[in-house]
Amino acid sequence: MGAATEQQKIYLTGADCFILALELHNKHAGITGNTCRYVLEAAGRLDAKQIEDHINSQTALQELSSFKLGRSMIFGLPYWKPGAGKRILVEEWNSDAFIPDGILERNLSHEGAQLFTFDIVHRSEHKSVLIFSWNHLILDSQGAALLLGKVVTGSPIGSLKTDEKRDKWTIGGMIKGYKVTRFVKRSARKPLTGDYSSTGTNYVKQQIACLSFNEAETKTIDLNVLSSGSKFGPSAYLLTCCAQEMKQLMLQKQMDVSNFWVPVPSNRRKKGAKGPLLGNHLTFLFYRLAGEKIASTSACVADINDQMIRQMRKKMPDYYEALLKIVKRVPLVLYYSRIKKPQGKSISSFLFTLADDHPAELEQIQGIEVENAWSFPPNIYPPGITFAFMRFKGLLRVMILSYHEVLNAGEMELFKNGLRQRLLAGKQN
Repeated sequence: MGAATEQQKIYLTGADCFILALELHNKHAGITGNTCRYVLEAAGRLDAKQIEDHINSQTALQELSSFKLGRSMIFGLPYWKPGAGKRILVEEWNSDAFIPDGILERNLSHEGAQLFTFDIVHRSEHKSVLIFSWNHLILDSQGAALLLGKVVTGSPIGSLKTDEKRDKWTIGGMIKGYKVTRFVKRSARKPLTGDYSSTGTNYVKQQIACLSFNEAETKTIDLNVLSSGSKFGPSAYLLTCCAQEMKQLMLQKQMDVSNFWVPVPSNRRKKGAKGPLLGNHLTFLFYRLAGEKIASTSACVADINDQMIRQMRKKMPDYYEALLKIVKRVPLVLYYSRIKKPQGKSISSFLFTLADDHPAELEQIQGIEVENAWSFPPNIYPPGITFAFMRFKGLLRVMILSYHEVLNAGEMELFKNGLRQRLLAGKQN
């Protein structure tokens, strides 16, 4: 099709452009893009045709399926432009695998034919799993849950148009960008730990592990959060447990342990907001976890609390959001070189996210109870290890994403069990 009109263009957010630059990181590593997944495990067998017919009745999804990336000039703003929509297929699988390899290794790149897919996996016990996969460029986890809720309930999706503006460079924005850039450089100074790969291959194979906690176990962990001194929610305690397990892994692999540097995403939507669906509305907090403090749960939690408070007082999340808007115009290759510069080969020591609670409107599909749900973020390689936490019906769920080049199957099992024990043990660990 021809050039998009101004009315047709949907401009990327600052966080979208950051994720777009990470596509280069994925391409260099030979992995399957910035792919996220939302997995709904139903207690019965799902009707794929009913879901497919509803999806294809939605103009917004037809439009989303046709999106192509555009940029008008070298320093122009990147935007989505709609193309000719085509029928969206819901692929069916017969497998007892949690996520079949054919889905797990599917590449949903902005350069490819698909930005999102729907799959239904039929299991032998007459149960089905609905898997929504999407490139992180188009949706964050909250937007994906909102969209999936409309698909599951048969509700109209409406317009994808956002209020994202053509942000201009301003003196105030440049000053904010300079301040947060200086802060990030100090936070990410060497020595840092972040490359755990034991191979030099250009092809990596992803693997995932899931932890479910029952009501009693969830209450135990919630009490551990309080007794650890974690402020403003459970993040400081959960992040500490992940760092401790990472350190244990490295010692087992006879690797040097220094400091961990972890950027943690922060949702910029208003609490309870039902839109916009499209785009990533995120900023980041940055934590430097000193190697000598990680061994003590209370010391590490206190350090994370202090770093969080300092960053909030200095408005670093606001400043970083302003920086993301400024650099939207920077050419992609230059943008990527700046992202990976602090860590060199790896963009962080590991990745960590605390997702929103599973929404109530996704507790049934076609009148069938949803027995479990999982929200998987992308897993950037290197570092190639991502931790994600969420709640399903109030119960804690943990998702660990890695690659066989970082953890083999046996190491992943030990790692998963170690993290479970650590979360439940509290300050004793």
